[in-house]
Amino acid sequence: MSEKKQQGSGSERREKLLQQEQQLKSDAQNEILPAPVQADTTTVMAAPKPTVPTRPRPIVRVFKKRGVGDLYELGSDSYRLEKVVGSEIGQAVGKSEVWRARHLGSERDVFVKKFVSPLYPSDEDLLDPIHGAELKRRYQRFEDRHVEVGNRLKRDVVGSGALVKPLAFGRPKDSLACIKVYPWVEGASVLSRDLVKSWSIQTRSVFLRTLLLGLWELHALGVAHGDIKRENILVIGRPIGPVARLIDFDEAFPSDAPPKNLDDYEIGTTHFTPEWKALENPDWVQEVTGVPVKGLRLGTATDVFQLAIVLEEIFGLGSVSWIQKKNVELNDNAEASLRRARPMTSDLGLSRPRVAQLLQQSLLPMPAQRPTVPELLSAIGVTVA
Repeated sequence: MSEKKQQGSGSERREKLLQQEQQLKSDAQNEILPAPVQADTTTVMAAPKPTVPTRPRPIVRVFKKRGVGDLYELGSDSYRLEKVVGSEIGQAVGKSEVWRARHLGSERDVFVKKFVSPLYPSDEDLLDPIHGAELKRRYQRFEDRHVEVGNRLKRDVVGSGALVKPLAFGRPKDSLACIKVYPWVEGASVLSRDLVKSWSIQTRSVFLRTLLLGLWELHALGVAHGDIKRENILVIGRPIGPVARLIDFDEAFPSDAPPKNLDDYEIGTTHFTPEWKALENPDWVQEVTGVPVKGLRLGTATDVFQLAIVLEEIFGLGSVSWIQKKNVELNDNAEASLRRARPMTSDLGLSRPRVAQLLQQSLLPMPAQRPTVPELLSAIGVTVA
Protein backbone atom coordinates (compact mmCIF):
# COMPACT_ATOMS: atom_id res chain seq x y z
CA MET A 1 0.00 0.00 0.00
CA SER A 2 2.80 2.27 0.86
CA GLU A 3 4.59 1.37 -2.44
CA LYS A 4 1.47 2.26 -4.50
CA LYS A 5 1.13 5.45 -2.55
CA GLN A 6 4.75 6.35 -3.31
CA GLN A 7 4.21 5.52 -7.04
CA GLY A 8 1.09 7.69 -7.05
CA SER A 9 2.81 10.57 -5.40
CA GLY A 10 5.75 10.31 -7.88
CA SER A 11 3.37 10.30 -10.83
CA GLU A 12 1.58 13.33 -9.49
CA ARG A 13 4.88 15.15 -9.09
CA ARG A 14 5.86 14.38 -12.70
CA GLU A 15 2.48 15.57 -13.95
CA LYS A 16 2.78 18.70 -11.87
CA LEU A 17 6.29 19.38 -13.22
CA LEU A 18 5.03 18.81 -16.77
CA GLN A 19 2.21 21.31 -16.22
CA GLN A 20 4.66 23.85 -14.82
CA GLU A 21 6.95 23.40 -17.87
CA GLN A 22 4.04 23.90 -20.30
CA GLN A 23 2.96 26.97 -18.37
CA LEU A 24 6.47 28.44 -18.65
CA LYS A 25 6.46 27.84 -22.42
CA SER A 26 3.05 29.44 -22.73
CA ASP A 27 4.18 32.45 -20.71
CA ALA A 28 7.25 32.81 -22.87
CA GLN A 29 5.19 32.77 -26.07
CA ASN A 30 2.71 35.29 -24.73
CA GLU A 31 5.31 37.57 -23.23
CA ILE A 32 5.05 41.19 -24.41
CA LEU A 33 8.54 42.21 -25.33
CA PRO A 34 9.61 45.83 -25.15
CA ALA A 35 9.51 47.65 -28.51
CA PRO A 36 12.87 47.63 -30.31
CA VAL A 37 14.81 50.82 -30.13
CA GLN A 38 14.66 52.54 -33.58
CA ALA A 39 17.58 54.43 -35.00
CA ASP A 40 17.26 58.19 -35.11
CA THR A 41 16.22 58.97 -38.67
CA THR A 42 16.08 62.71 -38.24
CA THR A 43 17.64 64.25 -41.40
CA VAL A 44 20.28 66.83 -40.82
CA MET A 45 19.70 69.50 -43.49
CA ALA A 46 22.80 70.75 -45.25
CA ALA A 47 23.36 74.46 -45.45
CA PRO A 48 21.57 75.81 -48.55
CA LYS A 49 23.82 76.48 -51.51
CA PRO A 50 23.78 79.97 -52.93
CA THR A 51 21.41 80.19 -55.88
CA VAL A 52 22.78 81.22 -59.23
CA PRO A 53 20.39 83.18 -61.43
CA THR A 54 19.71 81.19 -64.57
CA ARG A 55 18.42 82.30 -67.92
CA PRO A 56 15.03 80.68 -68.60
CA ARG A 57 15.14 77.96 -71.19
CA PRO A 58 13.41 78.75 -74.49
CA ILE A 59 9.74 77.91 -74.12
CA VAL A 60 8.03 76.30 -77.09
CA ARG A 61 4.35 76.37 -76.34
CA VAL A 62 1.77 74.41 -78.24
CA PHE A 63 -0.41 76.74 -80.26
CA LYS A 64 -3.33 76.18 -82.58
CA LYS A 65 -2.06 75.59 -86.06
CA ARG A 66 -3.70 77.64 -88.74
CA GLY A 67 -5.48 75.86 -91.54
CA VAL A 68 -6.22 76.50 -95.17
CA GLY A 69 -8.49 79.53 -95.49
CA ASP A 70 -7.61 81.01 -92.09
CA LEU A 71 -6.55 84.66 -91.90
CA TYR A 72 -3.62 86.50 -90.41
CA GLU A 73 -4.44 90.14 -89.72
CA LEU A 74 -1.33 92.29 -89.45
CA GLY A 75 -2.06 95.99 -89.19
CA SER A 76 -4.29 96.95 -92.09
CA ASP A 77 -3.26 93.89 -94.13
CA SER A 78 -4.87 90.46 -94.17
CA TYR A 79 -3.34 87.24 -95.47
CA ARG A 80 -5.38 84.15 -96.28
CA LEU A 81 -3.47 80.88 -95.94
CA GLU A 82 -3.53 78.72 -99.06
CA LYS A 83 -1.00 75.87 -98.71
CA VAL A 84 1.78 74.65 -96.43
CA VAL A 85 5.08 74.85 -98.31
CA GLY A 86 8.68 73.78 -97.79
CA SER A 87 10.20 70.52 -96.67
CA GLU A 88 8.77 70.97 -93.15
CA ILE A 89 12.32 70.68 -91.78
CA GLY A 90 11.90 73.97 -89.99
CA GLN A 91 8.59 72.83 -88.56
CA ALA A 92 10.14 69.54 -87.44
CA VAL A 93 12.71 71.32 -85.28
CA GLY A 94 10.15 73.77 -83.95
CA LYS A 95 11.55 76.70 -85.85
CA SER A 96 8.77 77.94 -88.11
CA GLU A 97 5.52 77.21 -89.90
CA VAL A 98 5.62 78.20 -93.57
CA TRP A 99 2.68 78.97 -95.86
CA ARG A 100 1.86 80.15 -99.32
CA ALA A 101 -0.82 82.78 -98.78
CA ARG A 102 -2.88 85.41 -100.59
CA HIS A 103 -2.73 89.09 -99.67
CA LEU A 104 -6.32 90.29 -99.60
CA GLY A 105 -6.72 93.54 -101.46
CA SER A 106 -3.88 93.19 -103.97
CA GLU A 107 -4.65 89.46 -104.47
CA ARG A 108 -0.90 88.79 -104.69
CA ASP A 109 0.61 85.51 -103.61
CA VAL A 110 2.98 85.86 -100.68
CA PHE A 111 5.20 83.67 -98.53
CA VAL A 112 4.25 83.72 -94.82
CA LYS A 113 6.52 82.36 -92.10
CA LYS A 114 5.23 81.96 -88.55
CA PHE A 115 7.88 81.80 -85.82
CA VAL A 116 7.35 79.19 -83.11
CA SER A 117 9.80 80.84 -80.73
CA PRO A 118 10.06 83.18 -79.00
CA LEU A 119 6.40 83.85 -78.41
CA TYR A 120 5.11 87.00 -76.79
CA PRO A 121 4.69 86.16 -73.09
CA SER A 122 1.14 85.36 -72.03
CA ASP A 123 -0.45 87.14 -69.06
CA GLU A 124 0.47 84.14 -66.91
CA ASP A 125 4.10 84.30 -68.06
CA LEU A 126 4.33 88.00 -67.36
CA LEU A 127 3.19 87.42 -63.76
CA ASP A 128 5.94 84.84 -63.21
CA PRO A 129 8.14 86.51 -60.54
CA ILE A 130 11.25 84.62 -61.64
CA HIS A 131 11.15 84.46 -65.44
CA GLY A 132 8.43 86.90 -66.50
CA ALA A 133 10.65 89.93 -67.06
CA GLU A 134 13.33 87.89 -68.84
CA LEU A 135 10.82 86.26 -71.20
CA LYS A 136 9.51 89.67 -72.19
CA ARG A 137 13.05 91.00 -72.70
CA ARG A 138 13.96 88.07 -74.91
CA TYR A 139 10.88 88.54 -77.06
CA GLN A 140 11.52 92.29 -77.34
CA ARG A 141 15.11 91.70 -78.38
CA PHE A 142 13.91 89.30 -81.10
CA GLU A 143 11.31 91.77 -82.35
CA ASP A 144 13.71 94.73 -82.29
CA ARG A 145 16.27 92.87 -84.40
CA HIS A 146 13.72 91.96 -87.09
CA VAL A 147 12.29 95.47 -87.17
CA GLU A 148 15.72 97.10 -87.47
CA VAL A 149 16.81 94.75 -90.27
CA GLY A 150 13.54 95.41 -92.10
CA ASN A 151 14.00 99.17 -91.83
CA ARG A 152 17.53 98.96 -93.20
CA LEU A 153 16.42 96.82 -96.14
CA LYS A 154 13.86 99.49 -97.08
CA ARG A 155 16.50 102.22 -97.43
CA ASP A 156 17.33 101.24 -101.00
CA VAL A 157 14.05 101.26 -102.92
CA VAL A 158 15.50 100.27 -106.32
CA GLY A 159 18.49 98.04 -105.62
CA SER A 160 19.85 95.23 -107.77
CA GLY A 161 16.74 93.11 -107.51
CA ALA A 162 18.79 90.23 -106.13
CA LEU A 163 17.37 90.60 -102.61
CA VAL A 164 13.92 89.18 -101.91
CA LYS A 165 13.14 91.66 -99.15
CA PRO A 166 10.45 91.06 -96.53
CA LEU A 167 7.17 92.92 -97.00
CA ALA A 168 6.03 92.93 -93.40
CA PHE A 169 6.86 91.66 -89.93
CA GLY A 170 4.95 91.70 -86.68
CA ARG A 171 2.52 89.98 -84.34
CA PRO A 172 -0.90 89.41 -85.92
CA LYS A 173 -4.16 90.07 -84.16
CA ASP A 174 -4.97 87.51 -81.44
CA SER A 175 -1.60 85.79 -81.75
CA LEU A 176 1.40 85.37 -79.46
CA ALA A 177 3.64 84.43 -82.42
CA CYS A 178 5.25 86.74 -84.95
CA ILE A 179 5.04 86.30 -88.70
CA LYS A 180 7.19 87.57 -91.55
CA VAL A 181 5.80 88.08 -95.05
CA TYR A 182 7.90 87.79 -98.21
CA PRO A 183 7.02 88.19 -101.89
CA TRP A 184 6.27 84.91 -103.62
CA VAL A 185 8.98 84.19 -106.23
CA GLU A 186 7.37 82.43 -109.16
CA GLY A 187 9.33 80.03 -111.34
CA ALA A 188 12.36 79.88 -109.04
CA SER A 189 14.59 76.89 -108.35
CA VAL A 190 16.85 76.29 -105.38
CA LEU A 191 20.54 76.44 -106.29
CA SER A 192 22.01 72.95 -106.74
CA ARG A 193 25.03 71.24 -108.26
CA ASP A 194 22.89 69.35 -110.79
CA LEU A 195 21.29 72.62 -111.94
CA VAL A 196 24.61 74.32 -112.80
CA LYS A 197 26.72 71.40 -114.02
CA SER A 198 26.05 72.18 -117.71
CA TRP A 199 26.45 75.95 -117.42
CA SER A 200 29.08 77.61 -119.57
CA ILE A 201 31.73 79.99 -118.22
CA GLN A 202 29.62 82.94 -119.37
CA THR A 203 26.46 81.60 -117.69
CA ARG A 204 28.33 80.97 -114.45
CA SER A 205 29.77 84.48 -114.58
CA VAL A 206 26.35 86.09 -115.02
CA PHE A 207 24.88 84.18 -112.11
CA LEU A 208 27.81 84.80 -109.75
CA ARG A 209 27.81 88.51 -110.58
CA THR A 210 24.15 88.85 -109.62
CA LEU A 211 24.67 86.84 -106.44
CA LEU A 212 27.69 88.86 -105.32
CA LEU A 213 26.04 92.15 -106.25
CA GLY A 214 23.06 91.22 -104.09
CA LEU A 215 25.33 90.43 -101.15
CA TRP A 216 27.29 93.64 -101.71
CA GLU A 217 24.02 95.59 -101.68
CA LEU A 218 22.96 93.88 -98.45
CA HIS A 219 26.23 94.75 -96.72
CA ALA A 220 26.04 98.31 -97.99
CA LEU A 221 22.68 98.60 -96.22
CA GLY A 222 24.37 97.67 -92.97
CA VAL A 223 22.95 94.14 -92.79
CA ALA A 224 24.69 90.77 -92.52
CA HIS A 225 22.65 87.82 -93.78
CA GLY A 226 23.90 85.33 -91.20
CA ASP A 227 22.51 82.17 -92.83
CA ILE A 228 23.89 81.84 -96.36
CA LYS A 229 23.34 78.32 -97.67
CA ARG A 230 22.21 76.92 -100.98
CA GLU A 231 18.58 76.65 -99.78
CA ASN A 232 18.54 80.43 -99.41
CA ILE A 233 19.79 81.11 -102.94
CA LEU A 234 17.22 80.92 -105.74
CA VAL A 235 17.81 80.73 -109.48
CA ILE A 236 15.56 82.73 -111.83
CA GLY A 237 15.65 82.51 -115.62
CA ARG A 238 16.13 85.83 -117.45
CA PRO A 239 17.00 86.74 -121.07
CA ILE A 240 20.63 87.37 -120.07
CA GLY A 241 20.75 83.99 -118.34
CA PRO A 242 20.04 82.61 -114.89
CA VAL A 243 20.26 85.21 -112.11
CA ALA A 244 20.40 84.89 -108.33
CA ARG A 245 17.85 85.80 -105.70
CA LEU A 246 18.96 85.84 -102.06
CA ILE A 247 16.14 84.99 -99.64
CA ASP A 248 15.38 84.42 -95.94
CA PHE A 249 16.57 87.27 -93.74
CA ASP A 250 15.25 85.71 -90.54
CA GLU A 251 18.74 85.32 -89.07
CA ALA A 252 20.02 88.65 -90.39
CA PHE A 253 21.38 91.27 -88.01
CA PRO A 254 22.74 94.84 -88.18
CA SER A 255 26.39 94.49 -89.17
CA ASP A 256 27.38 97.36 -86.85
CA ALA A 257 25.51 95.86 -83.87
CA PRO A 258 25.90 92.08 -84.13
CA PRO A 259 24.89 89.62 -81.42
CA LYS A 260 27.59 89.50 -78.76
CA ASN A 261 27.14 85.86 -77.85
CA LEU A 262 25.04 82.78 -78.30
CA ASP A 263 22.26 83.95 -75.98
CA ASP A 264 21.67 87.04 -78.10
CA TYR A 265 20.03 84.85 -80.73
CA GLU A 266 16.74 83.09 -80.10
CA ILE A 267 16.28 80.66 -82.99
CA GLY A 268 18.28 78.93 -85.70
CA THR A 269 21.21 81.19 -86.52
CA THR A 270 24.69 80.59 -87.79
CA HIS A 271 25.71 79.35 -84.36
CA PHE A 272 23.54 76.26 -84.87
CA THR A 273 23.92 75.70 -88.62
CA PRO A 274 25.03 72.05 -88.88
CA GLU A 275 27.31 72.64 -91.91
CA TRP A 276 29.56 74.89 -89.87
CA LYS A 277 29.82 76.71 -86.57
CA ALA A 278 30.41 80.42 -86.37
CA LEU A 279 34.11 81.08 -86.05
CA GLU A 280 33.17 84.44 -84.59
CA ASN A 281 31.72 82.81 -81.46
CA PRO A 282 34.53 83.29 -78.89
CA ASP A 283 33.15 80.63 -76.51
CA TRP A 284 33.19 77.98 -79.23
CA VAL A 285 36.63 79.02 -80.49
CA GLN A 286 38.05 78.66 -77.00
CA GLU A 287 36.37 75.26 -76.63
CA VAL A 288 38.06 73.99 -79.80
CA THR A 289 41.46 75.60 -79.45
CA GLY A 290 41.75 75.95 -75.70
CA VAL A 291 42.88 79.53 -76.19
CA PRO A 292 40.78 82.51 -75.01
CA VAL A 293 40.03 84.78 -77.95
CA LYS A 294 38.99 88.40 -77.74
CA GLY A 295 37.68 90.76 -80.36
CA LEU A 296 35.77 88.20 -82.42
CA ARG A 297 32.25 89.07 -83.48
CA LEU A 298 29.76 88.14 -86.14
CA GLY A 299 29.63 90.44 -89.16
CA THR A 300 29.77 90.65 -92.94
CA ALA A 301 32.90 88.47 -92.94
CA THR A 302 30.69 85.69 -91.57
CA ASP A 303 28.71 85.81 -94.82
CA VAL A 304 31.94 85.57 -96.85
CA PHE A 305 32.97 82.41 -95.02
CA GLN A 306 29.56 80.81 -95.60
CA LEU A 307 29.44 81.88 -99.24
CA ALA A 308 32.85 80.34 -100.00
CA ILE A 309 31.62 76.97 -98.72
CA VAL A 310 28.43 77.16 -100.82
CA LEU A 311 30.24 78.18 -104.02
CA GLU A 312 32.80 75.39 -103.69
CA GLU A 313 30.05 72.83 -103.09
CA ILE A 314 27.96 73.98 -106.06
CA PHE A 315 30.44 75.22 -108.67
CA GLY A 316 33.73 73.72 -107.52
CA LEU A 317 34.99 70.45 -106.14
CA GLY A 318 31.74 69.50 -104.40
CA SER A 319 33.15 70.19 -100.94
CA VAL A 320 36.11 71.95 -99.39
CA SER A 321 39.11 69.65 -98.96
CA TRP A 322 41.39 70.45 -96.02
CA ILE A 323 45.08 69.59 -95.79
CA GLN A 324 46.39 69.39 -92.25
CA LYS A 325 49.79 68.73 -90.75
CA LYS A 326 48.47 66.73 -87.81
CA ASN A 327 46.10 63.80 -88.07
CA VAL A 328 43.26 65.35 -86.07
CA GLU A 329 39.58 64.63 -86.65
CA LEU A 330 37.87 67.64 -88.22
CA ASN A 331 34.14 67.78 -87.62
CA ASP A 332 33.32 70.61 -90.03
CA ASN A 333 34.75 73.42 -92.13
CA ALA A 334 34.90 75.86 -89.24
CA GLU A 335 36.88 73.52 -87.03
CA ALA A 336 39.25 72.79 -89.92
CA SER A 337 39.83 76.51 -90.35
CA LEU A 338 40.41 77.02 -86.63
CA ARG A 339 42.98 74.23 -86.57
CA ARG A 340 44.87 75.98 -89.36
CA ALA A 341 44.26 73.31 -91.97
CA ARG A 342 44.74 74.56 -95.54
CA PRO A 343 41.64 74.56 -97.76
CA MET A 344 41.81 73.33 -101.34
CA THR A 345 39.58 75.52 -103.52
CA SER A 346 38.89 75.86 -107.24
CA ASP A 347 38.22 78.74 -109.62
CA LEU A 348 34.56 77.59 -109.86
CA GLY A 349 34.98 76.73 -113.53
CA LEU A 350 35.61 80.36 -114.48
CA SER A 351 39.26 79.92 -115.62
CA ARG A 352 40.28 82.68 -113.21
CA PRO A 353 43.06 81.63 -110.80
CA ARG A 354 42.44 84.71 -108.67
CA VAL A 355 39.00 83.32 -107.76
CA ALA A 356 40.54 80.18 -106.24
CA GLN A 357 42.99 82.29 -104.25
CA LEU A 358 40.26 84.55 -102.82
CA LEU A 359 38.04 81.59 -101.92
CA GLN A 360 40.94 80.13 -99.98
CA GLN A 361 41.35 83.40 -98.11
CA SER A 362 37.60 83.50 -97.45
CA LEU A 363 38.01 80.43 -95.24
CA LEU A 364 40.66 81.90 -92.96
CA PRO A 365 39.77 81.79 -89.25
CA MET A 366 40.16 85.49 -88.52
CA PRO A 367 37.41 87.66 -90.05
CA ALA A 368 39.78 90.56 -90.79
CA GLN A 369 41.87 88.28 -93.02
CA ARG A 370 39.00 87.41 -95.36
CA PRO A 371 38.33 89.35 -98.57
CA THR A 372 35.37 91.69 -98.89
CA VAL A 373 32.56 91.20 -101.39
CA PRO A 374 33.91 94.01 -103.65
CA GLU A 375 37.21 92.11 -103.80
CA LEU A 376 35.38 88.95 -104.83
CA LEU A 377 33.50 90.93 -107.50
CA SER A 378 36.76 92.36 -108.86
CA ALA A 379 38.04 88.82 -109.40
CA ILE A 380 35.21 88.19 -111.89
CA GLY A 381 35.57 91.54 -113.61
CA VAL A 382 33.05 93.69 -111.75
CA THR A 383 34.01 96.96 -110.07
CA VAL A 384 31.77 98.60 -107.51
CA ALA A 385 32.22 101.94 -105.78
